[in-house]
Amino acid sequence: MKKFLKILFLIFVAGIILTACTGKDENLPDKKIYNVKWTLESMINTDYGVELSNDMALKFDKKNFVLTDRNSAYDYTGTYKLKKAGAGYEVIMKFDGFEEPVTGIYGMRTYKDEDPKPDLVFEHWNTKYSFIGEEDK
Repeated sequence: MKKFLKILFLIFVAGIILTACTGKDENLPDKKIYNVKWTLESMINTDYGVELSNDMALKFDKKNFVLTDRNSAYDYTGTYKLKKAGAGYEVIMKFDGFEEPVTGIYGMRTYKDEDPKPDLVFEHWNTKYSFIGEEDK
């Protein structure tokens, strides 16, 4: 009987250890980047630190993205890749017509007394873009 209890105890401890090692990271986004509705939170000119006001939209599908400047009615298109990085993902965005890729961070942001929300931040054209996400329905 003692041997049986020891085996059960070892199985229990091993289960806890394996769960801790392979468990889902709380800060890791649980939605695919293309299953998130992105809303522009802020745009900041990185040269002067000035907040910009522009109506921008961002949409991803499984391989491509579209960044729309609604003020000038222009779409910037391209492809992207996700790469695991810490508690989130590195988003490598290749804009059509531009040589250098743009690297952003896709993760989760928690505001005081609220549930975590998807967050995407990247810099391009001397501008820092910050998007906040909601589950796309």
